[in-house]
Amino acid sequence: MGLLDFIFGKKKEYPTVVPQKYSPIEPYDIPHSPELDKISMDVQRISAQYDQVHRDNISAFDYRFIQDTNEKELSGVEKIFLKYICGRYVHDTYIAGYWTHTHKIDYRAVMSKFFNLGLIEVHIDLQDCTVKSLKDVLRKRGLPISGKKRDLIARIERTNSLPSQEAESLEKYRKYTPTKHGADIISTLQEDRPAEELSDFPKEMEVLFTKEEVNQHKEEFFIHLRETLQKENLTVQAKELYPGWRFLWHDCQIGQIVFTEFGHKMQWISGASVPNYENILQMSEEDINKYIHATCGDVVSAEGLTLQDCIDKIPYWIQHIRVLIEDEKV
Repeated sequence: MGLLDFIFGKKKEYPTVVPQKYSPIEPYDIPHSPELDKISMDVQRISAQYDQVHRDNISAFDYRFIQDTNEKELSGVEKIFLKYICGRYVHDTYIAGYWTHTHKIDYRAVMSKFFNLGLIEVHIDLQDCTVKSLKDVLRKRGLPISGKKRDLIARIERTNSLPSQEAESLEKYRKYTPTKHGADIISTLQEDRPAEELSDFPKEMEVLFTKEEVNQHKEEFFIHLRETLQKENLTVQAKELYPGWRFLWHDCQIGQIVFTEFGHKMQWISGASVPNYENILQMSEEDINKYIHATCGDVVSAEGLTLQDCIDKIPYWIQHIRVLIEDEKV
């Protein structure tokens, strides 16, 4: 402080130091590598190309414009695909990429063949429609809109079938449904299915959560994880690896998690312990390897989990961190 400042009572102002806020989850930064960047870009480019080929394949078909096809009997793959496609919405259908890339399904040709052989048809099931959409139909007809959903459906069905204008307003609820002939083929599918031909087909996965629920579960899980880490006064590093996250403590992986519509997946280490290094000195080289391997624990993976299932498994991550901390002290 200068003399004049002292005389006039001025105080020297020092820059304010803002303490860094404690964060229990920090981003994990991998050292930059041009070689890895190039590999990553190549993988993304190839993946995008494969995805575009599949999307072009699916978008080429429109049920209103059926192309001429041969009348040959369905192959084993086509029978399985018939079962796969039935019950799916016409305009909002997710078709797995393996149908295009692994089983070489020409979507437009195969779907046209199904229609030409009288195996499938398109149908609007009023049970799939929302109450609001059903009331809109009744309102346009000048009919009452009161009652439960089953009452609204009964009222619509008592009058007449859906005219084209009304059907257009409910177009997003239109599904592919099997005809009697198609249903007969599907019902005998297991008997006709050659095991060696279709053994590599993935099992159909049941959708458990909406996309909104998946995002909500991810947010809630991270909230619980942060709270748990704060209580334990611990910090972990998080690395986002599509489609999930990897968690590390001092560069040691403690677990992974993936949030999906088909149930969440989680990985953790179970049974890890701190080695007794005094005992190691008395072991043979072979016994040392077995002992160290045993203290590392086992990698456990689970899928089809709910949000609560994932939260309940956070203590496994904490326990493994505690083992790593104790190991560093030795």
